Amino acid sequence: MRIQIIPGKSLSIKDIKSIDEIKAREFKVPPMNQKQIKNSIYFLLKDDGEIKAIGQLVKINGIKIDNDVYSILGIGGIVSNVKLRGYGRKILASIKNYLGKNHITGVGYCRKRNKEFYLKCGINVDCSLNPRLVYVKGRKRITNTRDHCIIYYEAGSKLIAYLQKNSKSIALLPRYPNW
Repeated sequence: MRIQIIPGKSLSIKDIKSIDEIKAREFKVPPMNQKQIKNSIYFLLKDDGEIKAIGQLVKINGIKIDNDVYSILGIGGIVSNVKLRGYGRKILASIKNYLGKNHITGVGYCRKRNKEFYLKCGINVDCSLNPRLVYVKGRKRITNTRDHCIIYYEAGSKLIAYLQKNSKSIALLPRYPNW
């Protein structure tokens, strides 16, 4: 059993179908489109060709805070097909290693009930920042739901550290916060 790190554009049709099925079951989301696939890096834990767990890093460029612009990788889609075997933990360890080696900050969302899992995996959690990561569509300000916390691993830009230090600052996201 090993983890494969695959750029989205290099995924096989079989892997795309498997990922779509896993995400539909776990998150009730539609199949990925080509842009979503192309802008992501996938972490697949496989055993004999079967996906046991997945994770994803999504390129997020153009986050504006005050007078600065940040780029991150969005941490998302962490799912284990078989629970309580440590597969999700292995995916997160690989994601942390990737972020660290490449000096990139990873930011994502988790439900409050799952925050202990991320903390045990060495991922930082801040439940107070959620309302300050904002996507603006027309006149509407959109954040992830109130039941979510921000998860992060800062190995590059210090976006989260800046937000924590500057309590009045807002991060304007270039896309809907659903990665």
